Order: sequence, then structure tokens, then C-alpha cells
Amino acid sequence: MKRFMSVFVIALLSIALLACGKKEFANDGTFLAFEESVHDGAAMLTWVEVVVEDGKIKSFNIDALQGKIEDGKHVWNEKSKKELAYDYRMHDPARSMSEEDYKAWLKDNNKLEWFEQANLIEEQFLANGVGSIDGITGVTIVDGGYSRLAAKAVENAKAGIYTAFEESVHDGAAMLTWVEITVNSKGKIESYNIDALQGKIEDGKHVWNEKSKKELAYDYRMHDPARSMSEADYKTWLKENNKLEWFEQANLIEAHFLANKAGSIDGITGVTIVDGGYSSIAKAAEKFIK
Repeated sequence: MKRFMSVFVIALLSIALLACGKKEFANDGTFLAFEESVHDGAAMLTWVEVVVEDGKIKSFNIDALQGKIEDGKHVWNEKSKKELAYDYRMHDPARSMSEEDYKAWLKDNNKLEWFEQANLIEEQFLANGVGSIDGITGVTIVDGGYSRLAAKAVENAKAGIYTAFEESVHDGAAMLTWVEITVNSKGKIESYNIDALQGKIEDGKHVWNEKSKKELAYDYRMHDPARSMSEADYKTWLKENNKLEWFEQANLIEAHFLANKAGSIDGITGVTIVDGGYSSIAKAAEKFIK
């Protein structure tokens, strides 16, 4: 009886050890979540990346890209907040000090630049899980969506959704294009999703559209920008003229990528749109897969 109990206990311990060694995430790689917004009248993008290695979160990365309105058109900054580092000048927007003097001023006044505070938030998320950034020593910036996006990036990691995006300008307004790749627990790509969000300049300020191209569907009106037809007539016109709306063409590109992985979209039957970065962004998303 004692021998049986010993074997039983050993079996339980073995199961417990296996459970402890179970990977938290089925897929390794880099997962991210992003969000568009407006800052000082110009478009802004914020994103959080989470890197998963051996089934565990290895690191977080928080960053943001801002822009400005020049001559009535949107212009993206060349560098993100992280890339600007001390040149972001959170505490010296007029750049009244040299970089050397600015660093000394930060130290003397016990203040940190944006990227340094972002690093502290990332460390907090890694050590304690994603949560409120209130109370982190040295962090004075408000939560510009960092915790929400970090949580979403972790959700994407659990779901095996790899994302890459690219900012651009269309008709003088900011535009965002992205590709999502869903990979199952066995490492097989199950789907691609291509989408884009445009905007406009109103009263000298950037305004994002409420819906993406995919969400607009037939309302995007690629072939009827003036909306001269009702939706029913437009659908009939598309069929009679053997044309497809943007989202329908995007679906064909996604199917092509799924069959062949990201590559040129030239020659895909039914696709007449130019490659608005879809193949390059899809390739960037594929590189996140480990």
C-alpha cells in the first residue's frame, strides 16, 4: 500500500512539474497592437510590441510616432519618440538647451525623458504583468494607451496574431495600412488580413475616418467616389462591368498570400489596385514569426 502511494505521489509530482514547464504561449515571435489618434491637430500612432521566446514574454517595447500639419498637409515625423531619445525634449520643447545641458538639467531636476519613462513602464509590465502605470517611480507621463495596447499585444500573442503596419500620406492626410497574420498552435499560417485607415484635413487639423476600408466595404466606393449610385445600383454596376471593390480585391490578395506567402500581387485575377505596401507589410509581419 505504501509503495502504491509513493508511486501515486511521484506521478502527481511529475504532472505538476510538466504543468510548471508548460509554455504560456503557443507561438514565439513579436506581437504588437497599435492605435491611431490625434495630437496637437496632427495624426499620431502609438504601439506596443511584446516579444515571446520559448513560450514566455521576453520583453515589451512602447513607442509612438507623431506628425505635423504643414501647408495644409500632414507630414509624419522622421523618427519615433524612442528614436528621438533626448531629442524629443519632453521637458524642453523649445530646445533652449544643448543636448549636454539638457541631460545635466534632467539629472539635476530628477526628471526623465519620455523614452526613459517608457523603459520603466516596460520593465514594470515584464516584472508584474500589464496593469496601471500609476505609482511607477520616475514615471510622470500619463498613460497614452500604453497599458491598453500592451494588454492587446499579449492577447494577440495568445491568439497567434502577428501584425505589421506602415504609415503614409494620401491626398494630404495621414494614412495607416496594416497586415495581420494568424498562425495556429502548430505554427501553420491560417490567414492574412489586409486593411487600411485613411483620414482628411478639416479646418487645418487631421481627422481619422471612423471606418477602415474593410469596414466601409461597398461604401468605400473605389469606382464611384462621388457616390452617384445607390448601393444596390453600385453592386449591379460592379457586376456588369466585371469590377471588384477594394475589400473584395484585398480578399483575393490575402488568399494569394495564404497560398504562396507574401509576394508580388501582379497578375492576380481580379486585382487591379496597385500594391499600397501590402506585400512589403505582409513580409514584415512574416518576419515576426519565429
